[in-house]
Amino acid sequence: MRRRSRILVVLTSLLVLFSFIFVVAGTPVARATVDDDGPGPSSALDGYGHQYVFWQDSTTTIGEAYYTGGTWLEYTPIKDADIGSEPSVVVSPSQSTGGENPCAYQFLFWVGNGSDHQLHMAYYGKSGWSGPYDLGMGNMGLNSFAPSATVYDYSSNSTAIMVAWIVDNYVEYAYSTNATDPSSWKGPIKISNAGPTNAPAPSLTTVPGPNGQPPDENQINVIYPSLGFENLEDGIIAAPGATTAKVLNLGDGPLGSVPTSYSYFGTLGGVGTYTDFSFWQGTSGGIYGMYYTFVNGFNSGSEEFYAGQLGSTPSVVSDSTGSNVWFYFICSDDTTLCQYYEDTGKLTNLGFKIPIPS
Repeated sequence: MRRRSRILVVLTSLLVLFSFIFVVAGTPVARATVDDDGPGPSSALDGYGHQYVFWQDSTTTIGEAYYTGGTWLEYTPIKDADIGSEPSVVVSPSQSTGGENPCAYQFLFWVGNGSDHQLHMAYYGKSGWSGPYDLGMGNMGLNSFAPSATVYDYSSNSTAIMVAWIVDNYVEYAYSTNATDPSSWKGPIKISNAGPTNAPAPSLTTVPGPNGQPPDENQINVIYPSLGFENLEDGIIAAPGATTAKVLNLGDGPLGSVPTSYSYFGTLGGVGTYTDFSFWQGTSGGIYGMYYTFVNGFNSGSEEFYAGQLGSTPSVVSDSTGSNVWFYFICSDDTTLCQYYEDTGKLTNLGFKIPIPS
């Protein structure tokens, strides 16, 4: 039986308990021995079945692989920009471009390459690509890893988006209730207890309700490795603007890279529950992952999902049912884009050339 089938079966059971592993605050933690191949592409799946994968193509351009109608196409959406990191993509669950072949609004975020290293954005809507825009947010530092973005309001015609990054070993974020308006962004806001961490970037996700509708309560999760990449931590932000989070030490380390995550709404014993799935490059080079269920505190523990070698950190996307999951990463040849479909265990080299960030 494939691994995800086992996980979904376990998710319906309350018979398994998990004890958290806590690290004593202030105790020095040595860096785990890892096989971290650096940043990789960012991916998204919209409600129309389109898949998007973006990467840093050069110091001035962003490359894209776009899946529609059973075909993968290559595109260069941003040809002249100030790019100092890989881009991060998030799609709107409710705003559509319309027309004969509609798609969701797409939002890209990256760190500027200029001396101030500010947050930059571009988005795709009814009029095509708009931007890039310099959103400010102070000096985010310069590394090749992308900031992380998520939609935090799933109501009709919403483009309420949050973007998170790591500065001085702590998580910071910015947010907007109308992300298409560059002047609407608020931040930077530091989460004073989301850290310290020596990770270069976090993963950010929110939990939609049934069928993608707004959940009963806000659930914004910023997920990052602890110091030394020894454990996985989840900071739960109650609402945009919060300066502290409820931090859970999930254990499940050591990690070989920063995580990539998605969230899923389901039922457990007839009770609505929110589940976070997180994945990372393992210390042996493959894909490892775990999930955490908030209604009962169940932690699945880490498990290997793909044993092959990766050329970068992975990026994960899932459909609204949580039953179809795809991973994207630089292939082990260090030059092309790979897709791993977890449902069938099939690895596909999509062939698109991806330069490795310096």
